Amino acid sequence: MVPTHITDTPVIFLMSLWAIVWVLFIFLGQNAKRILPLQHHLVWYSTAVCISTTFFYWSTFSEIGSLTGYFTGRNPLYDLLLVHKIVYIIGIFLSILGAIVMILSRWELRALTVAEVVFAKCESPVSTGLYRYVTHPMYHGLFLILFGSFLLYPNFIALFFMALAWFFVEKKKKIEEENR
Repeated sequence: MVPTHITDTPVIFLMSLWAIVWVLFIFLGQNAKRILPLQHHLVWYSTAVCISTTFFYWSTFSEIGSLTGYFTGRNPLYDLLLVHKIVYIIGIFLSILGAIVMILSRWELRALTVAEVVFAKCESPVSTGLYRYVTHPMYHGLFLILFGSFLLYPNFIALFFMALAWFFVEKKKKIEEENR
């Protein structure tokens, strides 16, 4: 199905935000000198998170399972809560905040390559910057972006994929914490 609101300003904003986050995520740390051992389970769970996130955005922007079309006009509470402009502002704010958190946490790990950040066994936990306050700030940033996007375009299927991404992140976190 071709997305019907692909030219909406929030969609363009969210896709641009993701592009900035991923470009910075990839290019920070490319001058790393050491190689950490990669772990098979982390590769699998990281891939599952990426696929879940991709399907989250595909379902969100294609309007398949959209809550807006189903409930708008039928439920005044829905109209008041989810179609109100303040929800759009909160969604954009959360998306920006999540992007900032992801970029800052990646900056803290700039001594590592992308593969090491995503797939490698952690030799020593980072305890500076955002990592001083939160164990996994990148994951929190990811879900701030996803939840902000969900507020902009509420969708049953996207909610499922957001929950699936959360499940795989929790599995990945468990493996990372066991390997410390």
